[in-house]
Amino acid sequence: MESIPSDIKQDIEGISKRINEYIHELRTADMVVITLACSDSRVVLPSNQVLVPMKNGVQKRVMFVGIPTIGGGSPSRSRLRGIIKTLKAWGIAKDHINILVTQHGDTSEISATLAKTSGHISCGLRTFFNHHKGDLEGIRELLIAWSRQYKRKVDDARAAPDRLPLETIAHECPEVMKLINTLHDNTGMPRRLLLRAAYRNGSFDIHGNELEIMDKVAEYIADEENKDIFPTCAIGAAYYDHQLKKLHFALPYADIGFKDKTLTFANLPPRHDSIQNPQNVIVSLGEEVICIHKAVILPHIVGGPRQPDNVFRSCASIPTVPTILCALSEAYYAVAHKVHPHPGNGNFSALKRIIALCDTQTHVRVLQEALLSDEFKTDYRDIFLKLNNGVVIVVNLHRDSPDTAPTCHTLAL
Repeated sequence: MESIPSDIKQDIEGISKRINEYIHELRTADMVVITLACSDSRVVLPSNQVLVPMKNGVQKRVMFVGIPTIGGGSPSRSRLRGIIKTLKAWGIAKDHINILVTQHGDTSEISATLAKTSGHISCGLRTFFNHHKGDLEGIRELLIAWSRQYKRKVDDARAAPDRLPLETIAHECPEVMKLINTLHDNTGMPRRLLLRAAYRNGSFDIHGNELEIMDKVAEYIADEENKDIFPTCAIGAAYYDHQLKKLHFALPYADIGFKDKTLTFANLPPRHDSIQNPQNVIVSLGEEVICIHKAVILPHIVGGPRQPDNVFRSCASIPTVPTILCALSEAYYAVAHKVHPHPGNGNFSALKRIIALCDTQTHVRVLQEALLSDEFKTDYRDIFLKLNNGVVIVVNLHRDSPDTAPTCHTLAL
């Protein structure tokens, strides 16, 4: 069994205290912004309160809770439900909760988008979407129509296709599985990642995807279960310049009350290269851990001002094998670029390990089940074995057992 790295050992000490301090800071904020973003390591938000001037002349203490989905895609209803439930359980006032949809790009792409001109695509998933536009749009058309029918059939509005076993999709909608298998054979990308990319993202166009995700989130918040936050929950949209660490609010009526059209995070250093090159992939598993800033849990890895871009992060909130495979499929994107680098492309060349952060022992157990599944063995394992000798570092926060200190172990694939 591999030993636990020293920086992880350091971070295990004091995790619970840091999390309690973080939750206290969320409670004392004037505004908590659930910020939907990409898994890209360059998309970084502050871990503490930021003073933001508002249109009404006051300054508010704002906390950003970053929630990643690859490509900046739409989170599921279940994920958003879990985030809102967690924030309210932590004591955040329901009228303090707002949502911001972001799409990221480098300075050049954001400038071109703001000027309403065309430019290159700097998000890896949107670039992939563009290269395989016809295939992914064909998959998406079938998925959306079929999934609505399937949800009625099983009487479950939360039965999203990317959280189903692939065997279920192959049986219930063989046409879409045939398209996914063909694209998988042509690209090597896991079938679940292709499924997720097509279902969660509406467009490779930065503006079009932003509008579609914002509309989907607004639909969620209008659900009966969110009637307590619906009157006060602003839903905004912004472009995130991942080089200058700026939010640009370009869409009228979507600035969530902020006075200025741009918001710069002064404590996050700008970057001047065009690649993402983190050392770590973090897979966050659980409703609470996905709401906790990664620098709070692992400050020696992502807490310093010189390394805020040191993590590519994916998430799964519900402890089921297909849902955790969704998070692992996003992690695969990073690991595959390390193992099979694109010629002349330095993306992910420094990547060295995967760290799974788990809410509870249940999440650890289901992660182990996912790693033993036929889907993982077929679509993921060969690539994952080539990173860190096929060892995953697992941190269990034991959030369901307040008297149990966080623990850490390694897991060989």
